[in-house]
Amino acid sequence: MTTLVTPDTILAWHRTLIARKWTFPCKRVGRPGILREIRELIVRMAEDNPSWGYCRIQGELKKVGHRVARSTIATTLKGNGVPPNPERPTAGRAFLRAHVDVIAGADFFTAEVWTTRGLVTQYVFLAIDHLTRAVHVAGRRPIPTPPSWPSSVAT
Repeated sequence: MTTLVTPDTILAWHRTLIARKWTFPCKRVGRPGILREIRELIVRMAEDNPSWGYCRIQGELKKVGHRVARSTIATTLKGNGVPPNPERPTAGRAFLRAHVDVIAGADFFTAEVWTTRGLVTQYVFLAIDHLTRAVHVAGRRPIPTPPSWPSSVAT
């Protein structure tokens, strides 16, 4: 038995349809960069004061009138080969390790589904149990609306 098209061809058509549906013209992507002078100042502060961490550098920059995010400072230093401060606190990591059995993550995402009406966007909600790494799909809907509650539930 021969077929007119291969499964690879159908998948390629599917990818093309999704790309056409979600491709929008945009002039610029992302946030604007920081000035070269500020980048040089960040690197100089870190090299001149090896005990300073990202937050301390952020505070010192704020004193001289520059508002720069901690993550931008970290990215700038890593991009210039300056290692992170070895004495920075790891409180966030320790907190997650201590509470991993009661923490769950949740997320929404969209999936393109073929139906008799054509390509339809489905909105999916899922939860992740951090301890077991189990993923639970809580539901999917074609329109992101709240569920209809029974009349016995008080609002």
